Amino acid sequence: MSLRRFSSFLENAKATVKLPKRSVTVVLGNEAADLDSVVSSLTYAFLRHTYDVPHNSQTNRPTYIPVVAIPRADFPLRTECTFALRDVFPTVDFQSILTFLDDINLDDLAENTDLSLVLVDHNRLSPFLEKFAGHVTGVLDHHKDEGCNLEANPRIIAPVGSATTLIVEEWAKHLTVNGNVQANALEPELARLLLGPILLDTVNLQVEYGRTTERDKQAVEFLLPFVRGAKMCEEDNRAFMDQLYTGLHKAKFSVSNLTSYDLLRKDYKEWNVGPFRLGISSVSWHVGSENGWAVRDGNGDEKAGLMQLRASCHRFAEERQLDCHLLMTAFDYSMENPTSSRGFERELMVCFDGKLATNVQAMSQISLALEASELQLEALTEGEYYKQKNITCSRKQVQPIMQHILENIGPKF
Repeated sequence: MSLRRFSSFLENAKATVKLPKRSVTVVLGNEAADLDSVVSSLTYAFLRHTYDVPHNSQTNRPTYIPVVAIPRADFPLRTECTFALRDVFPTVDFQSILTFLDDINLDDLAENTDLSLVLVDHNRLSPFLEKFAGHVTGVLDHHKDEGCNLEANPRIIAPVGSATTLIVEEWAKHLTVNGNVQANALEPELARLLLGPILLDTVNLQVEYGRTTERDKQAVEFLLPFVRGAKMCEEDNRAFMDQLYTGLHKAKFSVSNLTSYDLLRKDYKEWNVGPFRLGISSVSWHVGSENGWAVRDGNGDEKAGLMQLRASCHRFAEERQLDCHLLMTAFDYSMENPTSSRGFERELMVCFDGKLATNVQAMSQISLALEASELQLEALTEGEYYKQKNITCSRKQVQPIMQHILENIGPKF
């Protein structure tokens, strides 16, 4: 396997979008398009392209197209993605050879080809793509099982730290013969690309954050010999992982130059929950403190900045016709200042719009339910702006909590 084969595969997949094919399989990441989602899509599509062989000469082999589920113009906002791709493949212009959602016409493919969708890093299509649910044939995900696409094969949904771990396990199946991993079977650059999101999503395999499983550790152990060589000692591997994680972490958290609108849409997902539309923005920064978002937007006045930020959230929610918008922040203060007494912290801001904007009773019920949940919320100001003391709960855990709350409120509307 060569690096050229990987980049050529991506180039050819993009070109295929405009060419008539009888059978097309789109490997679709989720709409947040973070590093885990993007790497899962690219590498799983390449795996299937590499190893799927027709049973006979009469079988039409599918064309595999990995799709980044955002418009092309939005990709520079995914700072950790651009960093990781440039770091691993410095001579390849990935921006030009990736396939984005606005490069592909799924309606046309659904009408004129045998279209299959494989979902990676999510197990339910976003609301604006739900009309293609009948084309889903595969799922590999690490979020809560939403009970969709039950006939998909494979249908792998497991509570691991990173969806990329599941992709690595699929690679391992093909690269292991009689219990032995084939030496040099995985290009070092590709192995390094797979390693990045696992380290980022598990906070560098630090178990105290509650995001690391044994399967994540095993995936990393599988990849390291391809990246580092079989003879590298554990101490050297640890130093390498620390360096890789630090670079990705800094890239992900280098967002203070982005506008509030760009920050809210950078890592965003939404769901239909009964009569409500729920959106959650995950931001790698902090609202409070002297170098925070509120101080920036308030030109030094944190209280004024909070009002500005809440107004930005409401405008964002109105544009997307949301009934409830959650802003989740996550930030490691020790990465900004190694002498800081503060470590990794989370905040949560809740905004009510649409159907919930004027229903005081419903808003109160939702707020009380959130405050009583496992999130361990501590109010920071008046209104629904909190410190989330249970830092192990990311959006992956918060969304099901919020869905349950909204489902109990929903029958009253």
